[in-house]
Amino acid sequence: PEQFISYFTEDVGVNAFHAYWHMDYPFWANSKYYNVKFDRRGELFYYTQHQLMARYYLERLSNGLKEIKPFSYFETQSHIPGYEPSLRYPNGKEFPMRPEGVSILNNYHVEEVFALERRIHDAIDLGFVFGKDGQKISLKEKEGISILGDMIEGTEDSTNKQFYGSLYNMLRTVYGHYADPMYQYEVAPSVLEHFTTALRDPAYYTLYKRIDTLFKEYKKLMPEYTYDELTYPGVKVESVEIEKLVTYFDNFDIDLDTAVDVGVIE
Repeated sequence: PEQFISYFTEDVGVNAFHAYWHMDYPFWANSKYYNVKFDRRGELFYYTQHQLMARYYLERLSNGLKEIKPFSYFETQSHIPGYEPSLRYPNGKEFPMRPEGVSILNNYHVEEVFALERRIHDAIDLGFVFGKDGQKISLKEKEGISILGDMIEGTEDSTNKQFYGSLYNMLRTVYGHYADPMYQYEVAPSVLEHFTTALRDPAYYTLYKRIDTLFKEYKKLMPEYTYDELTYPGVKVESVEIEKLVTYFDNFDIDLDTAVDVGVIE
């Protein structure tokens, strides 16, 4: 049924946006080493992914699809949807497909993924994370959401990447490369493992919903906004005008040279 919304998940524009966002905020780039300040990178990671999830849910509801089913790392048959990308690399090698209900129960990475998620849960409940030297860094300050986002994505600016890892990237790798977890058979990386194609796979949204739950737990433990924080003394809204909203489908051409065998056009 997820194919009902393939017009959104496989949209070239939305996948390009996702890829460019990760190019602007590369998780592997250390701000001190490259002398570049990635302002609020962790917070923007949460915001951007949350907005993508919101749009995905709008498309699901518009097509009569139900809630995304939660999954467990330790179930013999998961609720991870299958996907056949029908894509191939420039060298002709095809992107691997994934059957319905794939399980990672026998994947040795499953314990590591579970441990990373457990540590993040504990940090949220305690209200602080452990730095590289063991110092406690509060999550209840203004920059707490950015600290948490860096930690979950596993950026080089994470407070303690060695301990908290990269849950976001590891989930995509474990479920994306499930057929060859030990990299023994030279199976090509799946669409989940590339930022340019990850949004095409319905499993991406199933996996990220689990991550989004961590952010929701964090926000529930934060104190409520005060009246003074939400008001602007002396500012009054006189009126609001909204232009007519027009939605449409747009046609465009894409290059299929590496996807379809065609004869020479005479």
